[in-house]
Amino acid sequence: MSNRYAVSDLHGQFDLFTQIKEYINEDDIVYALGDFGDRGPEPWRTLQAVLDDSQFIYLMGNHDLMLAKSIDFLTKVSEDEWESIMWPFYSRPAMIADLFDNGGEETLIEWIENSNRMKYYKQLCNLPALITLPAKDKKHLIYLSHAGYNPGISEEKMLEDFVWDREHFYRHYNGNNLIIHGHTPILLMDNFLDKEEYSLKDGYCLYNDNLKINIDRGAHVTGETVLLNIDTREGKVFKVRDNINESEN
Repeated sequence: MSNRYAVSDLHGQFDLFTQIKEYINEDDIVYALGDFGDRGPEPWRTLQAVLDDSQFIYLMGNHDLMLAKSIDFLTKVSEDEWESIMWPFYSRPAMIADLFDNGGEETLIEWIENSNRMKYYKQLCNLPALITLPAKDKKHLIYLSHAGYNPGISEEKMLEDFVWDREHFYRHYNGNNLIIHGHTPILLMDNFLDKEEYSLKDGYCLYNDNLKINIDRGAHVTGETVLLNIDTREGKVFKVRDNINESEN
């Protein structure tokens, strides 16, 4: 029987992607909850790998949205203008400035140099922000998104909310379905919840009466990620086999 997994925020750690590929079975599915393609040592390679792999279903993250907006802007002007648009830091368009400030400069450059760049542009623009799955018991639902949200309250939220929002940490979810997300490194959970409001298990973070799971282990700083089995809630932690990338958060 195939497994369903979730992983998030690899941020250019291609080695972690490789280890996950070696670990899963050929018929398993991995829901990748965004932010694979910047900050780390191999940003474009990591993003391209997950977009090309049929075992991975990739969701939009906030860094993916910044990249998509930047690419969309470039496609609307002549290629001859691209260099002059990107490099004067004082006159860059806001979306490109945001991308570069968040570690996406190398990713955009490698997209430009890719011979199939329009294929990836279309994929990025069409990434889902939310996926809803039936739970194994067929009685409940599992909500997957990059930033997390509260089902029943936020269905009308805009794309930016599904990839950026952290306000849901402060609003208790009263339901019986499961929410899985990334976006907020587990190391920073103390900024949003008191210590007694969450717990750690198998490399991931449980909170909101165990109805919400955060799987972001801050890979671009820690060199670690967790692969969560959606149905058994077992987590498998992977660590980079080379030097840890110590990019700033």
